[in-house]
Amino acid sequence: MTHQGGVSHADAPIPMARPQHPMLTTRQQDILREAAFGKSNAEIAQSLHISVETVKTHVRQILMRLEARNRTELAAMYQQALHHHGRWQ
Repeated sequence: MTHQGGVSHADAPIPMARPQHPMLTTRQQDILREAAFGKSNAEIAQSLHISVETVKTHVRQILMRLEARNRTELAAMYQQALHHHGRWQ
């Protein structure tokens, strides 16, 4: 998917920086990173070689652990941590 003048958000590479959060497992952090950059559950599942249902389960757990209301809020939290700290804390 491309847009006039460049690469679409969905095709943009995901930065390698990995903000860390002590309440999340490594797998949950991987899923959060992918979701924060706009990947769908199906895209995350394919990228991480897991089922869509597993992704959904992890997303629900991440929402609860971080007390976020939705994926948009998770993405904002992730981006803020990346911008300000380079990692979760």
